[in-house]
Amino acid sequence: MSFVVQGGSAYLLFSSSTVNIGQEMVVGGLFIHIIMSGLFALPAAIFQLRLRFNPTPDFYMPDIPWRKSLHMLYGSVACS
Repeated sequence: MSFVVQGGSAYLLFSSSTVNIGQEMVVGGLFIHIIMSGLFALPAAIFQLRLRFNPTPDFYMPDIPWRKSLHMLYGSVACS
């Protein structure tokens, strides 16, 4: 959704009469991206907390590196 907003607003940046609207839409698209990234990382953080307090739940598979995968997810969210 944020890419659609940013892509559509990039079209508005080419005309001198709609530059201000285009700039505001680009910033709005960036805020949408930040909010959606946070909403994406929130369930992962809850999952990691539950895994920390109960290290052997029914769904736990020791051959999957959960913690490394979650740290990679957090890093990619932080970089975006």
